[in-house]
Amino acid sequence: MEALEDLKSQYLEVKQVIKSLPESSEHEILIPLTKVGFIPGKVKSTNKVWVGMGKDTFVETSASACEGIIHKKLAEIDLEINRVKPPSAPEKSVEEVFNRLKELEQEESAPTINPIQEKKPQEPSPPQPPAKVSKFKQEMMAKRP
Repeated sequence: MEALEDLKSQYLEVKQVIKSLPESSEHEILIPLTKVGFIPGKVKSTNKVWVGMGKDTFVETSASACEGIIHKKLAEIDLEINRVKPPSAPEKSVEEVFNRLKELEQEESAPTINPIQEKKPQEPSPPQPPAKVSKFKQEMMAKRP
């Protein structure tokens, strides 16, 4: 991950240099001869650059086209960084989740209070006959075959 971030910062630096090249007709540079030896030189054609395309292949292109190539490379690096990026920390710890589960279990096992229900008006019951009449009805029903 750190290597990708370093590569991205190097591409951003190169992009700034390439962007500034066409601003003047000549640039002074140091030309490498060995790993530690350099000689001074001048870039005369500031709008033309050589771009490494991979596997020791280079292409001559304009500075503006090189900026586009660098932009694509930066997009590829960003995709790779997002792919290998470690997952973000969970919002809640495992302990918090277990505590919440315990709370829910306790709520489920606690006695529930029924909500107040509206009483429906009951239909009026038919008037009760006097006790003597009902006793007479019972006797008559008992005598039926």
